[in-house]
Amino acid sequence: MRRCKAVKFFPLMWAGLWRKKGRTALNLVSILVAFCLFGVLQGMSALFYGAGSSLRADRLVVLSREGGFGGALPISYLDRIERVPHVVAANYRSVFFGIYQHPPQFATGFAVDPHRFFATATEYVATPQAIADLIGERDGMLASVKLMQKYGWKIGDRIPLKHPGDPTSGDGAGNWSFVLVGSFDTPDNAPGQGPFVFNYDYFNQGRTQNKGTISSVDVRVDDPSQAAAVCSAIDALFDNSPAETLTQPFSAAVQTSLTQAGDLDYIIHAVLAVVFNALLVSVGSVMMRGMRDRTPELAVLKTIGFTDRAVALMLIAENLLLSLVGAGLGLGAARALLPVVIKSLSLNYSGMPSVVIWEACVLAVLFALAVGVLPARRAARLEIVDAIGGH
Repeated sequence: MRRCKAVKFFPLMWAGLWRKKGRTALNLVSILVAFCLFGVLQGMSALFYGAGSSLRADRLVVLSREGGFGGALPISYLDRIERVPHVVAANYRSVFFGIYQHPPQFATGFAVDPHRFFATATEYVATPQAIADLIGERDGMLASVKLMQKYGWKIGDRIPLKHPGDPTSGDGAGNWSFVLVGSFDTPDNAPGQGPFVFNYDYFNQGRTQNKGTISSVDVRVDDPSQAAAVCSAIDALFDNSPAETLTQPFSAAVQTSLTQAGDLDYIIHAVLAVVFNALLVSVGSVMMRGMRDRTPELAVLKTIGFTDRAVALMLIAENLLLSLVGAGLGLGAARALLPVVIKSLSLNYSGMPSVVIWEACVLAVLFALAVGVLPARRAARLEIVDAIGGH
């Protein structure tokens, strides 16, 4: 019955909402822009911070306590880590930042032991033949499919990269050359264009800085419930050493590395808070002016039998309708813009996260109540005689 009444009064609410077309259109555009910004920023944050969600719970990573992923650990640490109880596999990687042709065409690589790298780095999937080809080619590389697609690389190509972090490595001027012998797959929600991997021996021989060191050790444990104990046991091995370690779940390390450039989540929420506070003030003031303009109409409604409560609920419903329509249009615009923004940041778009849509719906309802409750209360308290006179 209530649903029928709501449908019955919908034309009245819609007509009241569009009594001043310019004013309503301006409010609608303001709400649309705000929720479009909300959808893009929150969607970007959800995708960005969900980068490590696909990593398995049995994965750990050993880093330099001081340098993180950019630090240097002695490669000799690997043997001691492998002997820690519950460790079933371990392998190292050294990070290589290369420039392809010219900035900003960057490619991130890992110098690894290809015999066992893919047994620990389970987020990357390579065929046995691709691994064998990498082992058989001293200066070979395997590149992620996404990286190959970005730069148009094909198997058999010789790929020149410049290593700015060690300008005297490679040919003596920081220039390195790799033969692309195969590819591997990365998770759909992995950030960036994906890396490439190549032989550690080739890298260690050609570099002039940090010889005999690695950036991190990938570890797999036999029981995820023992991960915390394994982390403590590994770090205890290297307490008070010149290169102390920090061992943690790989997913946590990924999230930490993503926030090193700044607290993106804080910045996003700060921007959204400013935007919606400004929107609340502007739309709220317009709603109050609109209620004053409609004072005689509201008096007529009360005269023909509308109760104070009914008038108040109708005004709140109008605000709710406007807010939900604006939010829906804004999210639609955000869904169109988000893939473009994500691609420009070298992230992988897998659709608007559902949590962002639900958050937007809740925010739209709260916004409608925030701007609509005060005008509705004032309308409910109107005296018919005064209201007809426009007071």
